[in-house]
Amino acid sequence: MKETEAKFPLSSTQYNEIKDYLFRLTSYKKYTLSKGKNLIIDSSYYDTTDRTLIKERCMLRIIKKDGDNILSFKKREGQRLNVVMRTSYSALVNNIDINKSDIEPIQKAREIIGDVILREVSKIRTVRDIIYFKCDTFFCEVRLDNVVVLEPRSDHFHELEFDLKKGDFESFRELLEQIHNDFGVGLSRQSKFERALEIPEESL
Repeated sequence: MKETEAKFPLSSTQYNEIKDYLFRLTSYKKYTLSKGKNLIIDSSYYDTTDRTLIKERCMLRIIKKDGDNILSFKKREGQRLNVVMRTSYSALVNNIDINKSDIEPIQKAREIIGDVILREVSKIRTVRDIIYFKCDTFFCEVRLDNVVVLEPRSDHFHELEFDLKKGDFESFRELLEQIHNDFGVGLSRQSKFERALEIPEESL
């Protein structure tokens, strides 16, 4: 699966402004807005001791949300104007041993790390509000995230994340530019995982 995502780091003030304004609208510019689920997501990230996956711009994680456990391997394939493109492989799992399973997301990780032991390197909890932006042939899922880093350190931050589901890049860029202009926010390439591990954005 191919993913095209963009995210804006937010201050607490920006987070509250967007939640109280944008996430209450039924339309914005030329877009029709509809409300999605509110979720609490617990994420565990895995890598080798020397962080081989993250050095290769990959991540392996298990997220728990809405009653499901989802194992995902994601590889960053490129970026354009701070919009990140990834290839993703996911599977529903239950009580998985991350070092014994040969399910597809782990197979993809093993192609990079070989037989080295995987360890949990970060835990994150996200409280998420979702809205959908629709216009003609364009469809985008927008997530307002309140993020708590539990391991390997304690931190707390906010993000506004855009996931292009349908439409061309130029339409996506246009929406991101409108959000930037209206709310004074700037794009970042850092994932939650990279931010939790304090990976500098300039190295991504």
